[in-house]
Amino acid sequence: MYLGSYIKSIIQILLIRERLPLSFILPFTVLAAMVVSTSEPLTFCTAMFAWIITISSICFGIIGVNAAHHHPDIFHDGDTPR
Repeated sequence: MYLGSYIKSIIQILLIRERLPLSFILPFTVLAAMVVSTSEPLTFCTAMFAWIITISSICFGIIGVNAAHHHPDIFHDGDTPR
């Protein structure tokens, strides 16, 4: 989910010919910190970075699907019944 959203945002920005905001390189600071703070090669750090992004994207997607979609007859504490 993260990678798809990231690529979609970059394509949209490029199609309207805007400059990429500085915030678009923010996710790669984690990768840079991994490379600088460990003695592992760049390929290993990149693979671990991809693994972290993949697992967090899956967890975020599962939580988002389960927490965002409810049946109209279900309500939470404090909600008014429909």
